[in-house]
Amino acid sequence: MTPTLDILLVITVVAAAILYLAWRKLRKAKTIARDWSTGHVEACDSCPIIEIRKARERIELSKMK
Repeated sequence: MTPTLDILLVITVVAAAILYLAWRKLRKAKTIARDWSTGHVEACDSCPIIEIRKARERIELSKMK
């Protein structure tokens, strides 16, 4: 291969990698923002984390009464 073709190939691959990383970062930022707005951060409603949190809230509410 000619040196010019090698350089173009390297530039293309590096640009593709940078674009892919930027795309992943933007996609992750949208997912986190959506999860925080709904109150469910990387956990589903039936996960133990949510169940423990709900039980803790019920106990706190019953103590306040």
